[in-house]
Amino acid sequence: MRNVLGHCFCKKVKYEIQLDQARALDINCEKLRCIRNGQRLIEVDKSDFSLIDGAESLTIFNPEGSEIKQLFCSNCGQFTHLRWLTGDKIGLNRCLFESQDIEHLLQDAEEVECGLCS
Repeated sequence: MRNVLGHCFCKKVKYEIQLDQARALDINCEKLRCIRNGQRLIEVDKSDFSLIDGAESLTIFNPEGSEIKQLFCSNCGQFTHLRWLTGDKIGLNRCLFESQDIEHLLQDAEEVECGLCS
């Protein structure tokens, strides 16, 4: 298990995850919506996620009928993470992690489709 820090572009929203390669999912979607939005996610258990700073800067987008709440920084507009309305998982924008070796940390993670545009 390894602690990895992440933040939005302006660094108002900061978080940390405990990354367990055996439990993390590398969410890779080849559908146009996710490619266009640049979404590449890591799914972790809610218990492995800690919001360090910036709760007041988060804006929640939850389209009617959606099972997902998408969270954005209200200052820089960066998508930071999402929460499913059911279950105990969080999806995090993988390009916002400080660790340069995130690809190495995820090399053994299971790769699945996102579910955002299914």
